[in-house]
Amino acid sequence: SASTTMVLAEAVLKTANLLGLGNTQLATVMGLDLKSMNQIELSAVLEPASAHGEAGLLLIRLYQSLSALTGGDSEWIDYFMNAFNTATDGIPIQQIQTRKGLEKVLTVVEALNNR
Repeated sequence: SASTTMVLAEAVLKTANLLGLGNTQLATVMGLDLKSMNQIELSAVLEPASAHGEAGLLLIRLYQSLSALTGGDSEWIDYFMNAFNTATDGIPIQQIQTRKGLEKVLTVVEALNNR
């Protein structure tokens, strides 16, 4: 429904902001071109069941998991996203720009949370 796609679009944009992703980076994560990242167009394409929507949901899960791990400490989250990480074997903000990388970073963070 329109409301579901709007809510997801808004949540994804908010999450991207919290993770320190610029529009270009978010577009890459979502598998969209920058033009489609226009907020109105984003809400139109962001069906939760679509590949873009799934990437968006994974991004939200990543933020929620990081937030739970750090008690919502934005400086720590910023550091985590931008520093080389031995557990993910890369820099998360770069890694999440591919679907495989996003899934890998999410798996690591969720595993840390479940320790």
